[in-house]
Amino acid sequence: MSHRAADELTAEGLAVRVIDLYSLKPVDAGALHKAAAATGCLLTVEDHVPEGGLGDAVATAFADGRPAPRMVRLAVDTVPGPATHAERFREAGIDSSAVAAALRRLTDRRPD
Repeated sequence: MSHRAADELTAEGLAVRVIDLYSLKPVDAGALHKAAAATGCLLTVEDHVPEGGLGDAVATAFADGRPAPRMVRLAVDTVPGPATHAERFREAGIDSSAVAAALRRLTDRRPD
């Protein structure tokens, strides 16, 4: 999902980076700090509840006293019912459209 959002935003002229973190522990803090320095913000997207997940791991990488980037965390906060994956992602607010909208808000960038 995040790659589709990145492609959409790149087409709008917004430079974005997608980092697929394969591990929560240890999280790749170096890559996160580099991306935050280049973009000024971070957005995490996870297909489960936020507690103890990716957003927490990313936030911890910036808990060393240095200024943290602006950050938005998208995650599932309801129990999904019967639906397709696309319907569940849309309902949870983590589909590519929701990711792109969150990044636009985060960067104060609105489509033309």
